[in-house]
Amino acid sequence: MWDYFDGLSAGEFWTDFGDVALRAFLSIVVLFILTKLMGNKQISQLNFFDYIIGISIGSIAAEMATTTDRPHHFFVLAMVIYTIITVLITYIARKSIAMRRFFNGTPVPLVENGKIIEKNLVKAGFDVNDLLTELRYAGYFNIEDVQYALEETDGRVSIIPRPSARPATCEDLKITDAKPTLPQSDVIIDGKIMTNNLKSVKKSREWLLEELKKRNKNHKDILLATSDYDGNLTIMDKEVAAKKYDRYN
Repeated sequence: MWDYFDGLSAGEFWTDFGDVALRAFLSIVVLFILTKLMGNKQISQLNFFDYIIGISIGSIAAEMATTTDRPHHFFVLAMVIYTIITVLITYIARKSIAMRRFFNGTPVPLVENGKIIEKNLVKAGFDVNDLLTELRYAGYFNIEDVQYALEETDGRVSIIPRPSARPATCEDLKITDAKPTLPQSDVIIDGKIMTNNLKSVKKSREWLLEELKKRNKNHKDILLATSDYDGNLTIMDKEVAAKKYDRYN
């Protein structure tokens, strides 16, 4: 490494530096565009095939940024080919159930009627501790409270509790006139009024400013404010966000 710098003039150094910087920037741009074309997925939603493709394209992008003795369009072409293959496979899997199962796999039952299906744990790559951890994350500390547990194709565990362990619903309590919870929208974030979010709850900027005026508040001093369709405004001030949480109805 140091031999490289010993025989390098300042001009050559900055030329190589600029080349690497340009390649790195280009690789990020190409990677971003191709990722958007393949569709947005959270890490937890990636199946095994998506994971492999993501690693492969990321590796090619890294090679593109640091390998200066090959034209960058070779790497771009490789990433494009990976993307085309991914899009085609996704399309085929969407149209064919058999291909979908081949590429994405199928859910694996892990628990049935409160009993662990040991052979399926091995198939899913789980051990007992992994399973118990997933159940605890979902709020079930006693495995006998679980009717069924399935490992989904993205690795997450879906749980169906026994009737005796599931939370009570309005139907269970014979409540017929329960008022539905209205959706909240963030109307102020970090002192900035979110105009589009106001529209989503059928409110205007003028309405918000008038409500703030009634409470002697300036929107620039507000860390977060939310509202629903009924105009219930929740405000958290910047300077006392950790201590004060006021609810205005």
